[in-house]
Amino acid sequence: MDLEYQNVFYHSVANRWIECPVLEQGALLERGFILEPRKWQTVCLESEGRWLFPSPVTGRPYHADSIRADHLVPTGLQLGLGRIGFHTFRHTYRAWLDETGAPVGVQQKLMRHSHVSTTMDQYGNASALAKRKANRPIVQRLLRRSAMPTNRSPFNK
Repeated sequence: MDLEYQNVFYHSVANRWIECPVLEQGALLERGFILEPRKWQTVCLESEGRWLFPSPVTGRPYHADSIRADHLVPTGLQLGLGRIGFHTFRHTYRAWLDETGAPVGVQQKLMRHSHVSTTMDQYGNASALAKRKANRPIVQRLLRRSAMPTNRSPFNK
């Protein structure tokens, strides 16, 4: 994921902070969020490229496949989540956006999808909590109606 704050941009492929203009489709982030990786960078291993997460062995970034195989998959299996990978976090992010009530168009832009159909079709599964929250008022309305006296019930004609 690429992160940016004003004209400072965290490039995930380069694994470092670079100066650049704000991207048209970019999302401005909370200052507190940006400060955490910057704090980490002051204590992490010094590297030639000023990498955010340099390997102590090579001084270069860890390879994503190694992180997935050595850490994400075993942890996911241990927690009963299955074989998770980095893409799992995109689905989680989309579900959390949905739970905030963010409009679908905003979610699309934050997910950096060119089409809203991608956001809805590929990432559209609502969480059980969100579904219960949406369903609760309908069930309560029906329960109130079923508690009406028999002669006033909308189901009796």
